[in-house]
Amino acid sequence: MRVLFISIVSIIVLFVVLLISRLWGLGQKYPDFQHPFFENLAAPAIVIKAQTEKELDDTLRAKPDVLFWLDVETTSDKKLIVFSMDLNPKQMSIEAYRGPKPMGYPFQQLKNTHPDIRELRDVIAKYPGQKFVLNILDNVEGVHTGLVEALKGLSPEKRILVQSNYNVIMTSVKELEPFWLFGCSQADLMRFLTFESMWILPATPFKGDVFISPFVLLGRPAFHETALEEVRRRKKKIILGPALDKKEFDDAVRMKADAIIIENLSDYLDWSRP
Repeated sequence: MRVLFISIVSIIVLFVVLLISRLWGLGQKYPDFQHPFFENLAAPAIVIKAQTEKELDDTLRAKPDVLFWLDVETTSDKKLIVFSMDLNPKQMSIEAYRGPKPMGYPFQQLKNTHPDIRELRDVIAKYPGQKFVLNILDNVEGVHTGLVEALKGLSPEKRILVQSNYNVIMTSVKELEPFWLFGCSQADLMRFLTFESMWILPATPFKGDVFISPFVLLGRPAFHETALEEVRRRKKKIILGPALDKKEFDDAVRMKADAIIIENLSDYLDWSRP
């Protein structure tokens, strides 16, 4: 009897705590989100994952108002690079092979085997009117200072959105450049799912400026529409994708995403036809 009584009291206390947390979250007020990155963009904006500089040029000729997603990696000599690919032993001697990731090699050695590789600063400088989402892949020492230095003088506060699965990278960059725009990490997405399952979604902590999410995370839906409603209540922007088929693209449009990530422009042209 005593065990039953304690269990009932514990459940009541837990419910009260969850209710207070939910009401506290719902009571928070958020200012309108304004940032030059989103000025003069179509609704929804289209973000293309560029893999080469030629692909970037071809896409711009077909759709000048597109945004670009660039995966950013580091080399052993601290260069920030884009358009890299996984390496394999067939591309270099066995003695020189240090694994599949660019961080094991100096920049010039990578250029010898992968001519398409570019330094991040050169690409951003070549397209001064373009806006980019930079996805930082490597959590290595000094990547935050290297990123700030690479983008110096290129108006990053107006046309760069920094994204990474590592919260520590975005936090470190934000300490140096608080007026830049920042996305969210995989941990943020998991936190939304967890708090939603506990009925306290309005109390979910979220320090990013933009909610960026794929449709599937670790084999399960990465978000529910209630999470997007909560993000909008906080007056944050939403970017969804990459959309891998027309259904996902149509879902993103239906859910009124501010931007949709797509692997290549040809898919967008096919899916957007009436």
